[in-house]
Amino acid sequence: MCTTWFDDLLKRVSPYVKHAKTHRTPISTMERLALTLRVLACGATQQSVAETFKIGPSTARKIVAEMCKTIWMALKDEFVTALSQTRWETIATDFWGLWNFPNCIGAIDGKHVLVRAPARSGSLYFNYKGTHSIVLLAVCDAQYKFTMVDIGAYGRESDGGKNLTSAQRVYNYRHCRARRIIENSFGIMASRFWILGRPIESSVEKAVNIVQACVALHNYLISTDVASAEKARYITPNLADVTTPTGEVRPGDWRGMTEADHCSFNLLNWKHNNCSTGVTAFI
Repeated sequence: MCTTWFDDLLKRVSPYVKHAKTHRTPISTMERLALTLRVLACGATQQSVAETFKIGPSTARKIVAEMCKTIWMALKDEFVTALSQTRWETIATDFWGLWNFPNCIGAIDGKHVLVRAPARSGSLYFNYKGTHSIVLLAVCDAQYKFTMVDIGAYGRESDGGKNLTSAQRVYNYRHCRARRIIENSFGIMASRFWILGRPIESSVEKAVNIVQACVALHNYLISTDVASAEKARYITPNLADVTTPTGEVRPGDWRGMTEADHCSFNLLNWKHNNCSTGVTAFI
């Protein structure tokens, strides 16, 4: 994120930040935002980041929790909004123009976000991968931006074991290119926000707030790429999968970045170019 967009983001979140009146010299909003972005982007523990900013670990945890809520509140109405008919039509046009897939208003999938095992939760958050997680269920448009999200379902709730008919498998295979958009959206976000690459050390409620902030920032930063006259900073040219003129798929850089760190878990157990179990949103 360049200085210009950091300043813009700071302006957007500042009205939502309220400092406690008990503090004579409270930590500035700029420092709070910088600390939170450091935690989200680098995946470092909140304790190590607290040491870098020379504040207490409990203070850092409180700041991250509050700022994640603030980022979501400041950005969701503009960048993760309920869509109008005009917007649906634009998305369908984009899917046809970019991916040669007609009448599509979004690609849908789920991602397991690793969390620390919640106390007294039994097996509710224990998923088929053998880890504890909450589920991020999302729909994205043709440009990797999330249009709808549902965050916080129990990790045990996976639909990876669907029984598909032959016709359904053929359908999913033929439309895997459009289906791949949502996987790339998850992969791009996870490669930029490394906190998603390890169990989030917080309560489930705070983990949901962290994921909401990542989603909002993901959409916001894609929009800055579009608005900026400079070269893309968030989605670099080789970050996402690319389909060559011969129809072959060249894996995006995010795959190496996230797979190496076990950063991305696909809820439908869909791997690389095998679309037999994928799902595409349709009208």
